[in-house]
Amino acid sequence: AIVKKISVQTFPLVTRVIFNVLEETSKWKVKVGCLQILKSYIERVENLDRDLLSVSLNLLIPVLRELVHDTRKEVSNQSLETLTVAMKGINNKDLEPFIPELIQAIQNPLQIEESIQRLGGVVFVQTVDSSALSVMVPLMVAGFKQPKFIIKRLCARIVGNMVKLVEDPFEAEPFLSSLLEALCDCIETIANPEVREVATQTHQLLLQIQKQYVKAEAMEQ
Repeated sequence: AIVKKISVQTFPLVTRVIFNVLEETSKWKVKVGCLQILKSYIERVENLDRDLLSVSLNLLIPVLRELVHDTRKEVSNQSLETLTVAMKGINNKDLEPFIPELIQAIQNPLQIEESIQRLGGVVFVQTVDSSALSVMVPLMVAGFKQPKFIIKRLCARIVGNMVKLVEDPFEAEPFLSSLLEALCDCIETIANPEVREVATQTHQLLLQIQKQYVKAEAMEQ
C-alpha cells in the first residue's frame, strides 16, 4: 500500500532505508519482506521513471549481488527475482540481449569465464553510462581474478571498448578505482606480453577519464 502511494522520486532514499534493514543480522523473513517491497517499488519506478532506475543501479546491484548468495534459500530466491526486475534499468541496447547471461554469472560464479567469453563478442556502439557499468564492472573485476590469460585479456579489451564510449566522466567515476586496481595488478603480475599490452592501453584510457572527471569537478566547484 505504501509503495503504491509513495513518490517514485523518493526511490534512492527509501532504498537506503530498506538496505539498512537488510543486514546480515536481520531475520530471514525480514529480509524476504524487504526484498518483496523493493521489488514492487522497482517495478513502479521502472514503469514511471526508468531513467531514475538506471541511475540507481549503482546503489542496487552491489547489495542484491550479495543477497543472491544468502545461505537462506528463501532470501536468495527473492533476491534473484528483485535483481532480475532491477536489470530492466539497463538502458544500453548493446547489453540488453546479454542480461540473462549477466544474471546467470551473478547467480553462479562458475559461469563467469563463459559469460566473459560471450561478452567478448559484443560490439559497443551506444553511449555507456552508469547503468551498464554497474553490472559490467563487477563481472570484469571478477574476470581479472581468473587464472587464464585469455580471460584477463578479454576483460581488458571489453573494458577498453566500453570506456571509449563513456561521454560523462561522472558516470564512470564510481567504478574507476576498482578497475584501475584490477588493471594495475594485471600489468604488474602477468608475464604474457600481449595481455600486459592490452591491459596497459585500457589503463591509460581509464586514467584519461579520471583526469576528465577531476577537471569537470573542479569547474563545477
